[in-house]
Amino acid sequence: MQWFSIFDRVTLLKPSVRAEAPCTGWMAVPAHVRAIELCKQDGSLLRRRTDTLRAARAGLHDVDLFYARMPNREALWCDRVACQANIPLLIELHGDWETAILHEDSQALARLATRRCRSAVANRSLQHMCARASWVVSIGPRLAEKYAPPGTPRLITTNHLLSAREYAERESFDLHHPPRILFVGAIQRRKGLHVLFESLRSLQLAGREFEMVLAGTGPQKASLANFAERHGFGPRVRFVGHVPHGVTLFELYRQADLFVLPSIAAEGVPRVTHEAMANGCPAVGTDVGSIAWQLREDAGVVIPPNNAQALTRALSNVLDSFELRRTLSMKGYQRSLEHTLEEQQLTLRRFVEQQLATEPTSVRSLRRTPPKGWSGRAHLTANMVGKGRS
Repeated sequence: MQWFSIFDRVTLLKPSVRAEAPCTGWMAVPAHVRAIELCKQDGSLLRRRTDTLRAARAGLHDVDLFYARMPNREALWCDRVACQANIPLLIELHGDWETAILHEDSQALARLATRRCRSAVANRSLQHMCARASWVVSIGPRLAEKYAPPGTPRLITTNHLLSAREYAERESFDLHHPPRILFVGAIQRRKGLHVLFESLRSLQLAGREFEMVLAGTGPQKASLANFAERHGFGPRVRFVGHVPHGVTLFELYRQADLFVLPSIAAEGVPRVTHEAMANGCPAVGTDVGSIAWQLREDAGVVIPPNNAQALTRALSNVLDSFELRRTLSMKGYQRSLEHTLEEQQLTLRRFVEQQLATEPTSVRSLRRTPPKGWSGRAHLTANMVGKGRS
């Protein structure tokens, strides 16, 4: 919301989430932003769609620009209303909807039977939105390469929450006893944890000592724990559950010898990898989404996805080499400094201001009736969901 002050008025269209306490990592709506409830997040899909379309028709009737944070269904439904009204679109691409569906955890028969169809629909929906978008903001270059049409103004950026004052450069590169490997994220299939546990099994068979710490929750926890027990390294695995963004989480990175993100699908520029780099923790990640762009120039080790042997070699190499750990830590930390929260805010604001200043005619042409007195400031309507970590 750091650039919303560019506009005369802002309306936030958002689903309503029922919770006993505020969700960790979500921001309170600023007092100057008008919020409209689209639907109940726990309602049926049909009811959510019906309520969202009704609210969007009322909330979008007098706006000059619609901002959609994708992927999420509510933003897609709202954009259909905005498209019918010829309201210009600023789209922000956060994740790969197509591959997220293809690698979802649910094994329900109906979802299995419709998975490819749903992923194709999601892919076409993003293609359509990007084709009509006036500007595209992409979290990492891969999503822009996949969806942004040539010639459309675009900003390649990141989506990290760390302020510069929260960064911590590492000073010691000696290993703990046993060496400590860290994963942070959702315990679900698309994160590739089944591949990681195959690698841990190989480390166990090779007689290596290690402690595996996993911070997060998700449907694969029980199967992973059972796998570790069956193969004799259960006591070396520690599930610590959800850790809120803040000092406790940062301490996990600072106390780890190595961070690993073995994802197989649906990544943009993961926040967790950036958090590891910003805390001086050497990072190993797979070439999924824009992870390779994030870890370029020796800021981390990049390996092919879904390859347990390559992951085992990478983990072993980092644990075996003091100099490699030192290099990865130092270069990763320097890379992370390019994307502090303050730098992201400044870059995004400059991009939006530049587009408003230099291309008002192209934006205006998308409307049936040009905004009266267009001067680079307008009424923005945004559709967003809460900010969770990848």
